[in-house]
Amino acid sequence: MNKKIKFFIISIGIVLFIILGIILLFYIVNARKPHEIYLLSCEFDVRGVSMKIKENTLTESGMVLMFSSNDDFSYTSSSGDDYKLYYLKNGKWIELPREGKEWNATEMTLTYPPTKLLEENIKWSRKYGPLHKKGRYKLEQQGISINGIGGKYTIEFKIQ
Repeated sequence: MNKKIKFFIISIGIVLFIILGIILLFYIVNARKPHEIYLLSCEFDVRGVSMKIKENTLTESGMVLMFSSNDDFSYTSSSGDDYKLYYLKNGKWIELPREGKEWNATEMTLTYPPTKLLEENIKWSRKYGPLHKKGRYKLEQQGISINGIGGKYTIEFKIQ
């Protein structure tokens, strides 16, 4: 084979290799990155007990809440599925449509034994599906009782 033809074939191979490398690099850099989720507010209206979101548990499908107190408290919740999840659209909170097949609408009351620390796993993906849309969300739970006193909490967060 002629030296010019070998050089031409090798040159085309190198150019194709470089082009494929650039395409692969572009794909890796622009691959779908996971959403970032930020807590905006966490309101809880029961005295003597504090509530926070367990670190690194706020995701597109749920969160873990931690209730704590210096004294023992009893916690009662209506099956954990009586919360509502809203999306802020044009300045108004709109409840997300229910789409989860695993969601159980049966009214059950769960009462935990007295404790100073309690974790509750909220999996809204069973009721509403995972959250993929960017924007502001609000979770409201009104069916709780601590030491026999009714209470509620509201948590706002943002997906970017």
